[in-house]
Amino acid sequence: MKKQIKLQNEKVSYLLKRSRQARCLRISVYGGGNLVVTAPRSLTLGRLEQYLFQKAEWVLEKLQIMRKRKQSSLLFKRSREEYLQYKH
Repeated sequence: MKKQIKLQNEKVSYLLKRSRQARCLRISVYGGGNLVVTAPRSLTLGRLEQYLFQKAEWVLEKLQIMRKRKQSSLLFKRSREEYLQYKH
């Protein structure tokens, strides 16, 4: 389920996954700046958001790193011909 939270005056969108098997809260930042939070079903939304507020600095830092990586990788995309030329 898609959610939004305001961390240090920045709106952050994240995907919330509820899991029966999860025993602890997990925060993952993927390429392109996608944030996924996996939580046990028993954890309330209030406690989850409280944890995200505590980890706000880490979350924002990782999102920024992943967004920069995505931008820099787009700058260095090569054509298929260039790739094949350097592959051999």
